[in-house]
Amino acid sequence: MYSCRQSPFFSAELSVSTNDKLLESEGPGSCSPPVRRDDVAAVAVSSASPAVLRETISVGSSPPPRLFEEIFEDAAGNLSIPVIDTLSVRRRANESTELSSEAAERSTTTRSSQSPAAINPLRSMNPAFSLSPRAANDSGVLHLAPRTPSVTISTDRDKPPVEYNYVLGTVEGRRNFVTDALRLAKQMSKGKIVEELIPVLLMAANYDDSVCSIVGVLPGIVKLVQALDEDSFLCFLGLIMNLCCSADHGVLRAIAASLQEIVVYVSEDIVKNLLLPLLTSMTMSFWSSPRAVAASLLGIFASRPTLVKESGMTVMQWFNCFIELSRDKCQFVQEMAVSSLHQWVAVAEAHQVNIAEMPISLVYECMKEEKSDAVRYLHVAELVRLAECIGKEATAKYLQFSFIAASKDTSWRVRHIAAKHLGSFARLCTHPDDLLDVFVALCADEMKETRAVVVEQLGILFLHVVSQEALAKMCLAVAPLAKDKEPVVRESVANIFYVLLSPNNVVDYTPKQQQALFALLTDKNYVVGRSAMRNLELVAANLGKYLRPGKNVGNSERRNTLSVPLMNRRGRRSKRAMSLPSSAHAGIGTLIPAPVGSVSEKQKERAALVLSGIINQLHIVSDSKNWRTREAVVISIRHFSAALTEEEFMPLVYIIRSLLRDSVSAVRASAVETLSAVAIAYGPEWAALMTFELFQKEFAFKSRTPYMWRVVAIQSLSGIIPVVSGLSPMDLRRQELLQQWTRLLRAFSEDDVSNVRLAVAKSLVEHWHWYRVCGVHRDILRQCAERLQHDSDVDVLQVAERLHLNALAEEGENPYKYGVMREGDGVTRRV
Repeated sequence: MYSCRQSPFFSAELSVSTNDKLLESEGPGSCSPPVRRDDVAAVAVSSASPAVLRETISVGSSPPPRLFEEIFEDAAGNLSIPVIDTLSVRRRANESTELSSEAAERSTTTRSSQSPAAINPLRSMNPAFSLSPRAANDSGVLHLAPRTPSVTISTDRDKPPVEYNYVLGTVEGRRNFVTDALRLAKQMSKGKIVEELIPVLLMAANYDDSVCSIVGVLPGIVKLVQALDEDSFLCFLGLIMNLCCSADHGVLRAIAASLQEIVVYVSEDIVKNLLLPLLTSMTMSFWSSPRAVAASLLGIFASRPTLVKESGMTVMQWFNCFIELSRDKCQFVQEMAVSSLHQWVAVAEAHQVNIAEMPISLVYECMKEEKSDAVRYLHVAELVRLAECIGKEATAKYLQFSFIAASKDTSWRVRHIAAKHLGSFARLCTHPDDLLDVFVALCADEMKETRAVVVEQLGILFLHVVSQEALAKMCLAVAPLAKDKEPVVRESVANIFYVLLSPNNVVDYTPKQQQALFALLTDKNYVVGRSAMRNLELVAANLGKYLRPGKNVGNSERRNTLSVPLMNRRGRRSKRAMSLPSSAHAGIGTLIPAPVGSVSEKQKERAALVLSGIINQLHIVSDSKNWRTREAVVISIRHFSAALTEEEFMPLVYIIRSLLRDSVSAVRASAVETLSAVAIAYGPEWAALMTFELFQKEFAFKSRTPYMWRVVAIQSLSGIIPVVSGLSPMDLRRQELLQQWTRLLRAFSEDDVSNVRLAVAKSLVEHWHWYRVCGVHRDILRQCAERLQHDSDVDVLQVAERLHLNALAEEGENPYKYGVMREGDGVTRRV
């Protein structure tokens, strides 16, 4: 058993000879340093130019602890694993010397044509990342039992102290430790974190399945160290250097992001005395992994003038180092450099340098064909981030040409990423209409993925990004893709249905193109048809702005005044989040722009023509054999109340009433919700008319009515009756319908089938607030509720228990006459 409390983390070894054995050279293709068990690392950092900071860093560092299976093979007893000694990293720049030629001659490194040292003779191997073991002594070792890969950590802020045991040899043990790391750090003092938590983090980092998680919690642990000073932060350097040597690119990206966060948090002295020498070492490292991390950090450090001054170099020399890394022979280093290009905009502002010199001068070089398509791919994404930093005018001047060139790149990956960011980049240009040719060309791309992703950019360009003339031409380029042979392309066309079917755009389509767009609702591919129907909410909202301007505001206010829930009434997943494209999460009102000026008669005619074509297709799709398609149809119908009058909506009512009898319960439930939503949208008059028809036809019950139809009746009418109560209390229709409804409740509360009684109980619970204030037949409601609360079915009892009978006053009396006071959501007390 290993106890962190009994073993200090590091030992103070002030110096190690710089003329000892050097590390073995990096093998071909290696990106992390090899480990030699009998070497002692001591190599000084040499300078790339006379202005570069020269510093001798003597660090005896050890490799990551070997796996416990390997330890057991070496010895049967307790073993000692040396740890990283980082104290000498704090030596000042004025104590530094260059790497001696004598040591270089004795080095086992051969200047291979593939090694960075051969490419740049002035770049030395980095002592901070030359991990080799040193002879163990009485301190600075971790004692492990050969067959028990577990650790014990104790917290000293808990009263009493608590010990936690983690078996790091198992996946579950490592996962539990990483999950608890932040919580443990909150309950530990600075000394405990240094002596116990950091060594275990270093051990767990040797397992591939936990290293990324450790990188994620590292900034949080650093922030939890109270009174963080240089001596305390030194203890983290060993773990940081170990992570920077990882061969996993995902780990390197994560540690780079974590270090960027740490640099912002720690003090200026820590950055200047510890992290700046570390960055210098990584920049000139022999290994590609530290160089990749350095490429993502150079801009962060260079944005601080004090650090640039401390380094002894000018800001342009810093940028030259970044350029060198962007030209690195290792492709991953180039990728990390390209992804960090936007950081140098802040550097230029901090040092008052023209962005044309830094970093725009590097933009054109990154798009050369000599670069890997992976580098060019990342560079296109970086253009958007650069555009956000430099403004629209500079974007049009410096970046627009590169983006247009990327859309014509020979690599399909580069064209795809250009198509994916077309809308975002257009928003950042002064003249987005200039990208019309780019959009049209990408719509005709040979790759289906590129065609699909560029079509969806129309949803961004539609929001006042391009002019109406350019938008109409873009829609003409997209319309033929409704017949594309690839379903993924047709699905993208269906996702921007609301743009293509806008009254201002349909005027330019041929009749065949219009029919092809409507045919997407009945597409043979289920995903395409479902996407088109889910997009009908936006289509209806857009057409409603032309057919019934000003109606949506009143409709939304009327919905807010009613207490009838519309969505998720039975705990089902809301379809709205699934029905809208990614650009629609801000809301329908903000998504659909209002028509410019007054709506003309021609625009109304075109909007009516579009609605007619859609309704014809909905009648066809409602008979689909796929129940999910039928469900999508009935969900989409409710949104057309924003564009149609009560009379115009009647053809869609027949679809709703037919789907109330559907054989699939999910379709029936959606039809019930749609019926309630439409009743709320059109008001009490429409709801009363619909309720009369339902009582006379669908719900004219006979002796042998199936129990499922009785359940549907309860669910449907319980959503409409509260809307009917909005009629005048003196209205005979209101009185008659409420009487029929209460008789139905009393009969179904005594039904022989428990499912029917359960539906009654749920209806009462869902609309209990309305029943308390409706003012009629409270005695019947009380009898029904009492009967359900004594029901023999367990499910009915559980639901009926939520009914508070004392909230019901006697029929015809003031509910507050006897001091019945509401305390929220049906909970009452009598005073």
